[in-house]
Amino acid sequence: MKLLIANKAAIESALKDQDPVVEAEAAAKEEREAATTLASLEGIAGIYAFSYGWYLESPVDPQHGNTLIKVGESLNVAQHIREHTSKARAHMPEPLALIRVYSTGARAVTEVERAFHDLLRTAGHINPRRVGREVGVEWFLTNEDFLDSIAKVIGLRTLYTGRSEFATE
Repeated sequence: MKLLIANKAAIESALKDQDPVVEAEAAAKEEREAATTLASLEGIAGIYAFSYGWYLESPVDPQHGNTLIKVGESLNVAQHIREHTSKARAHMPEPLALIRVYSTGARAVTEVERAFHDLLRTAGHINPRRVGREVGVEWFLTNEDFLDSIAKVIGLRTLYTGRSEFATE
């Protein structure tokens, strides 16, 4: 309670600085940009990587610049991201941040994903929070540069490069 009272002026000032119109306009712009991005990825088979703002803002392993990033595959990346976003709204406090999309071309996405995951695991980029074998298998403690290096070695083409507004770089 003492902490709240001591910071009361700062809290009140922060609340006054929030303009609901500006916030609504920014949210609408962000939604339009996300829709445009997903439209450009419609029907693309490939590997995607996303995370959430709090992982990007506060990396799990700041010393090495690594944080938790989900790396998965889909025959239609845009559709998969839309489905994940709609399911996540029920239990996630913020939207996902799409970080990368790599095209697998004519190659089988499941085989490419397996190779991608094998390289991440071999390099020690495993999820330290994963305790069971059934969940979290696609989450890795890694970074964008390492993902790009794997994609280059595997011979994937980068279709989308993004960052979260919460990232500290």
